[in-house]
Amino acid sequence: MSTIAELEEVQGPLHLAMGVFDGVHLGHQAVIGTAVEGARGSGGVAGVLTLEPHPIQILAPGQAPRRILVSLEHKERLLASLGVTVLLVLRFDETMARQSAEEFGEHLFSVAALRQMVAGEDWKFGRERRGTIDLLRRLGEPHGVEVTAVPA
Repeated sequence: MSTIAELEEVQGPLHLAMGVFDGVHLGHQAVIGTAVEGARGSGGVAGVLTLEPHPIQILAPGQAPRRILVSLEHKERLLASLGVTVLLVLRFDETMARQSAEEFGEHLFSVAALRQMVAGEDWKFGRERRGTIDLLRRLGEPHGVEVTAVPA
């Protein structure tokens, strides 16, 4: 598995699971597994997009746990064992925290190789967590990207 910092580095078709994946529990595994299966079906790349550090450490440091459940290194090993071939680690900082859901989504969909985006049905993203699966579907449709919601 390769770890990258820019989505543009991936050759497609890319099937991308979205989330922080702070524990890689069964729900996370279902999201990741959907992307892995999509990639196998298309002969594509199974990827995961995650954020580092965990957003709570920037948005509400006083509420952040002392220790995040899974370190990035441990997460890399877990994801590789699930069939992920590319891990995209985006740096979460104040600039990203201010980005609207639309800006974040449009940046992701601007990558020509993106074929499928997978997230939990209740996944939220963007400033004030205003982005939803429905917004991803609206943004992805003009780009021909399938957005798949995995039930919680």
